[in-house]
Amino acid sequence: MKFGRLFAAVAAVVLVASCATPSQQTQTDLKHLRIATEGAYAPFNYVASDGSLQGFEVDLAKALCAKMQAECTIVQQQWDGMIPNLMGGKYDAIIASMSITNERKRVIDFSESYYNTPAVLVAKKGTRIVLGSDGNPTISSFTGLIIGVQASTIHENYAARHFPGVRLVRYATSDEADAALIAGQVDARFDDILPLYAGLLKDHGADYAVFGKGYYGDELGNGVGIGVRKEDAALRGAFNKALDAIYADGTYRKINAKYFAFDLYFQPGQ
Repeated sequence: MKFGRLFAAVAAVVLVASCATPSQQTQTDLKHLRIATEGAYAPFNYVASDGSLQGFEVDLAKALCAKMQAECTIVQQQWDGMIPNLMGGKYDAIIASMSITNERKRVIDFSESYYNTPAVLVAKKGTRIVLGSDGNPTISSFTGLIIGVQASTIHENYAARHFPGVRLVRYATSDEADAALIAGQVDARFDDILPLYAGLLKDHGADYAVFGKGYYGDELGNGVGIGVRKEDAALRGAFNKALDAIYADGTYRKINAKYFAFDLYFQPGQ
């Protein structure tokens, strides 16, 4: 689950919004939508060998558009430009594992959450990391370690605040951060549990392990939602209605099962 703006970047996005042209402020056509995803966060979104966008969120977007009876185009967007280009009118929504955080809600709105999973620390088996009474690593046991994170994500933000004494190395994509761990350039990775299991641990699980039960809340947000511009309340409502519909008719469950052996859908209070 990813975080897109640090404080300075949020200020820049607000400036983009305030300078939007009149055409960008008009109501979005709910029947003709452009939806952005990253294409670099398997199995949620990725580029297949034939160049097409694939993954859990691509299938989810198509299912939602079908329920909304909307003609949708799914486009690829680098992570750092997600929110600025939404505000600039390049597309109408973001379905790209973007966590719902107070920081982001200052700038854009979100649908209800469509998945919620913990962030975890992964390192080579035998790394000097000790678990505390809360089930997660004690800070003192990994002080001095080099931890790889994807830049401009909730995981970078969380680690910067809650992991004093570590050195953070930032990478453009989660795949690059995984590769750095395998190459020995960093001592550990901090990211959402699902892409780590689907990639790094799936391919290298004999050598690497999850340390601790995982982290929720604070900078990690309140689950992942669909990002829309604040003026697009009708679009947000349409997405929420479509999400409710695919939960009710089993479509969400089928898409979930295609990529994961467990249920992604979790709402606080359930």
